[in-house]
Amino acid sequence: MKHAAFFCMGLFLLLSLAGTAQDTPAAIAQRLKPKGSGIVHDVIRQENLWGFKNVLIAFYETRYTDSSTNPPGQHRQYVEAFLLIPVNGSYKKIRIDKYEDDNVDTRIESVFLPMQIRTKRRNS
Repeated sequence: MKHAAFFCMGLFLLLSLAGTAQDTPAAIAQRLKPKGSGIVHDVIRQENLWGFKNVLIAFYETRYTDSSTNPPGQHRQYVEAFLLIPVNGSYKKIRIDKYEDDNVDTRIESVFLPMQIRTKRRNS
């Protein structure tokens, strides 16, 4: 009976560790989010983006109270976009841009990435 209990605990530990080795893009983005923000768009995974492998693109929303507005204390919101690039077992976070609201909530509705097209130059 003791052997069965140890076997079950060992199997559970092994499965738990295997799950952390293969984090989902959403779990990685959640772990790296700025303080006080939330993910507002599906995390985008690019297998090859500008020479980098398995890059994630994440969009985070932050809400705050703006004391510099008239009247003071208006609630504002912005969305920040980040590239999450895998480097030596962790991720480097690079901010793409910050999108401020214009008296309406900022929403990410679609994302477009430029393609790198390699063509040979032809002499005509």
